[in-house]
Amino acid sequence: KKEKGESMYSIDKLSEMCGVTRRTVRYYIQRGLLPPPEGKLKGAYYTDMHVKRLEEIKKLSEEGVPLNMMKDVFEKKVTIQEIFGIFKEKKTPEFKEESQDSENIWIHLELEEGIEFHLRKDKADKINLKKLTNDMQNKLRRCYYVK
Repeated sequence: KKEKGESMYSIDKLSEMCGVTRRTVRYYIQRGLLPPPEGKLKGAYYTDMHVKRLEEIKKLSEEGVPLNMMKDVFEKKVTIQEIFGIFKEKKTPEFKEESQDSENIWIHLELEEGIEFHLRKDKADKINLKKLTNDMQNKLRRCYYVK
């Protein structure tokens, strides 16, 4: 329900303010990520609470949280840290050089228990960490969590 002093927005205004399409707003409602509008039919309106939730969805998306897990985050069933297995106690990555021959030297990092990163040494200075991180998150999103 609308709180006293809270603004009322049409779907067009909400979409414009939050930088999403009307279709995206409806999709988020369908997925249970965004509550339905207040009111009925042509009298339906969105509030500041809807704006805040869309901002939260955008932030979580930028952090790599898959849409199919956001509802659990909003309902406090799971934390972002649990989603990605990030624990408060982080150990320093273990570094090893592995070599099969003198031309193929590999760097091996154990980031967490069960999470390893391998990189050929001659590629180490050419790596774009931000792009690599985004690529890895996108690939993990596709296979990590299915409801």
